[in-house]
Amino acid sequence: MVLDGENACPPGRRRRCPRYGYFLEAVGDPTHEEHEDYLEWIGGPFDPTEFDLAGANALCQKVR
Repeated sequence: MVLDGENACPPGRRRRCPRYGYFLEAVGDPTHEEHEDYLEWIGGPFDPTEFDLAGANALCQKVR
């Protein structure tokens, strides 16, 4: 069971994002050429500082 954590994991079903730093740069900068494309891909705004405790526990349950 996860009791605490910080920051969001990369979006997407696979939870792997080799270019996560680039993604964060693009999502955080409204003037970035890929800003809108990434927001559309993830379905809306993304807060990289948000931690989803329930989501983390749900993922851990799947590993069991």
